[in-house]
Amino acid sequence: MRAKDVYGWTPKDYTNPSSLLEWTLAFGAHLEARNGKRYTALYDFAFNGDLEAVRSLLWQNADIEAVGYWERTPLMEASDHGHVEVVKLLLARGAISEKTDDHKGTAIILAGWHGHTRVAEQLLDNGDNGAKIYAQNQYVYTALAETCSHGHEEMARRLLQRGAEIETYHRRLCATAPSSPEWLYQYRLRSTRSWCKG
Repeated sequence: MRAKDVYGWTPKDYTNPSSLLEWTLAFGAHLEARNGKRYTALYDFAFNGDLEAVRSLLWQNADIEAVGYWERTPLMEASDHGHVEVVKLLLARGAISEKTDDHKGTAIILAGWHGHTRVAEQLLDNGDNGAKIYAQNQYVYTALAETCSHGHEEMARRLLQRGAEIETYHRRLCATAPSSPEWLYQYRLRSTRSWCKG
């Protein structure tokens, strides 16, 4: 199947999203056009983890902070879905990791929700760690609280090693709460299981 069309493309070229992107941009597609879900191409490719397409769009100066669903940025979606290489690229090109979505979630809180440890480490290695570690979503959960509430033990340990602490909010939930990180993990895990059953 090496037959080429009038544009010099093989059938394989038409099935590669990055190739299609280059082709549509070459023929005048608008860089910031949005699909029916209000997503720009950069947002959509970051969401799906297509590193080459993200690189191509950034090279053409696509809006790195263009928001889509729930007012999330491409960096938030890449973090939420665990696309480490896309996160690295977006951070290197200046994406703002402290931005918040409609639920006050940040990129690191979204990574914590799903236990994407390598993504969280990339985010923490870029800029002010404190602002990221202590940021709270609308439910007053930090990255550590989201991580623990979803049972991601390895990521919880890594966040604690990077300076996260048991939040005052969670200490108020139990007046006799010890300051042990293991306690927080076990407490949040039990709480989550009881919420799921309730």
